[in-house]
Amino acid sequence: MADVAAPLAQFVAGSRWQDLAPEVRAEAKRGFLNFAGCMLAGHREPELGLLREALPGEDALADAAAATALDYDDTHLRTVIHATPPVGAVVLALARKRPLPGTSLLHAFALGVEVSCRLGNAVTPGHYERGWHITSTAASLGRPSQPRNCWG
Repeated sequence: MADVAAPLAQFVAGSRWQDLAPEVRAEAKRGFLNFAGCMLAGHREPELGLLREALPGEDALADAAAATALDYDDTHLRTVIHATPPVGAVVLALARKRPLPGTSLLHAFALGVEVSCRLGNAVTPGHYERGWHITSTAASLGRPSQPRNCWG
C-alpha cells in the first residue's frame, strides 16, 4: 500500500491551485457549485431535520446527506462514484472552522474528488460485486495523483 500512497500523498502535498489546468479549475468551480445547490435544496427535506436533531453538530454528515437527498449530485460515470457530496461537505465543514480563501477551498475540493475517482478507478470493476458501495469507500478517502482523471 505504501507504493500507492506515497506518490499520491506527494502529489497532494505539492499541489498548488495555480498549477492545475484551467479546465480542471473550471470543473472544480462547477462541481462545488453543483454540490452547494444540491445541498441547499436537500436541506429542505424533512428527513434532514431529523438527522440534525439526532446528530447535532455533525455538519459534514448533514451537508453530504442533503447533497444526495434529491439525487442530482454529480456522478463519475466510469465508477459511479458520487464524490462531490462527501468531499464538498468535509471541505465546507473545515472552512466553517477555519476561514480560508475560495481558491484554497476549491483546490482542496478538486484534490479530494480527483483522489476519490482515482481510488474508484483502481477498484472498478468488481467493487460492487464484493458488496461494497464505492461512494462510501473510495470517496471517503478523497485526494489526487494527477488532476485530470475525473476532470479532463
